[in-house]
Amino acid sequence: MKNHMPAFFHYLSYEKRVSPNTITAYKQDLTQFFERHSELSGNTISQFIADLTQHGYKNASITRKTSSLKTFTTFLYREKYIPTHPIALLTRPKHEKRLPTILHSHEINAILNTSSDHTKTPLRDTALVEILYGCGLRITECLNIKLTDINNAQQTLLVTGKGQKQRRLPIGTKAHEALTTYIKNERPLLEKTNPSDYLFITRSGKKLSRQNSFNRIKALAKQASITKKMSPHTLRHTYATHLLDGNATLLEVQSLLGHSHITTTQLYTKVSTKRLKESYYQAHPRALA
Repeated sequence: MKNHMPAFFHYLSYEKRVSPNTITAYKQDLTQFFERHSELSGNTISQFIADLTQHGYKNASITRKTSSLKTFTTFLYREKYIPTHPIALLTRPKHEKRLPTILHSHEINAILNTSSDHTKTPLRDTALVEILYGCGLRITECLNIKLTDINNAQQTLLVTGKGQKQRRLPIGTKAHEALTTYIKNERPLLEKTNPSDYLFITRSGKKLSRQNSFNRIKALAKQASITKKMSPHTLRHTYATHLLDGNATLLEVQSLLGHSHITTTQLYTKVSTKRLKESYYQAHPRALA
């Protein structure tokens, strides 16, 4: 069964058009399984899940790994590499949906002020935070932006999301100003003799990596004395919640985020409700009387 993994990854890439990051996760999950078990069966999968639980893996992680195995065995069964589907009757652990980390407006401002003082690429880092928060992008979407995707006349951005689906998003005034300043004043210095089509580049002119962007945002948050768990996706969560706080509809937020299913977007209504309750108890004179 392990020998069919290349065909499986080819199927994910060219038929299902799964993102490279998701394929990497599948590879890691399947490799971890086959390092422990030589065959794929209901018993070995159950044992694998039990081992993960015993070693303290969170339900969310076990759910993902089980999903990887299910997708792989479904492929094997559909292609008639195996006579039965060994995972079909297994019950995946219930996924604990935790509310995402959300930043307040003053925390966003603190990060942006920090980026101007404590980085060798202040204009790029400011633009990166402004675009992630101002447009609610996934980090991969953000790093894949090319200069030709920006429409300055309309102040919009063409974004390519999961499954190569494209959506055009408005760019807020602050984000557009940061973007324009970076492109005009700092990006040419980064590009040097290595021309690049990508918007966000390193000091050597190469496309900014996921790891680099993660590290930059975490460093900026730390310098801004923000103790919350930070990642580029925190800015996307914050974008969605702030929109709902500002009376945007769920359908509008779904469209802006590029969610295929509104159930994914509904998570943010819980966050918004929680914030409303917090504001109520802090502001109403008789809330805690």
